[in-house]
Amino acid sequence: MTRRLIPALQPRLAALYLHALEQGMAMDCHGDIEPLHRYRVALRKLRCLLKLYRPYLPEQPVQALLASTGQQARISNRMRDLDVFAESLGRAHPLAAQVERWRQQSFTELYLALGQLKRERMLCQTCLSVPWGKDKGSFEEVTDQVERKLTSKAHKDLQKARESGAPEAWHRLRLRIKAQRYLKEVCLPHKPWKREKALQDALGELNDSCSQIGFLESRLDEVDTGMRPLMERLLQDTRERMAQQLAALNQQSWHSEQN
Repeated sequence: MTRRLIPALQPRLAALYLHALEQGMAMDCHGDIEPLHRYRVALRKLRCLLKLYRPYLPEQPVQALLASTGQQARISNRMRDLDVFAESLGRAHPLAAQVERWRQQSFTELYLALGQLKRERMLCQTCLSVPWGKDKGSFEEVTDQVERKLTSKAHKDLQKARESGAPEAWHRLRLRIKAQRYLKEVCLPHKPWKREKALQDALGELNDSCSQIGFLESRLDEVDTGMRPLMERLLQDTRERMAQQLAALNQQSWHSEQN
């Protein structure tokens, strides 16, 4: 039995947003870092699906949700970078205390920003609860079209990444692979996504290194003269690790990993 697109998709989107709100309430600077990660993932999935299905949905609610959830996601970027950084360093590292001070400062800023976005959260909840009007097909037919287009684009992105070998090209492929995985998790749960996960993990490690390089470069002038050599050494180590990860990606044949 076929289902109309909006009645089948809208509850999925609403559930993702509710999960994000629940995880946002559970965030704790001194506790488990996973609520922040799950908050970000839920918002990413919601935004990803909105973009994938956008041509088949009324533009007004999609545009409003993308704008609002974008604000709610961006405010957590720095905190997540610091969480990943702190975890990679370990508590015994000489920079650990400084990173923890940055984490506490960023968490305070995140907490204040979340408080200022109360109106945006109400807007999203309203948008996800009211009827959206007419859609452009059945859930099954549209989802099949979305999946086929996404798979085709992923193959092209993989080819471009292998031809150029540039970090930016691998980053575009990572986002495309992530979209494939999110689509399957939320809308095609009967289809396997382990192959997407394997490639996404490898590309994610490169992205983590790129993010850490950017973070370290932005903070070099904020540490005292005693800590600066440690930061510079860590920056150099991270650049070397990124180069190794990029070389490994360029040498690996990923064609067997794609559907």
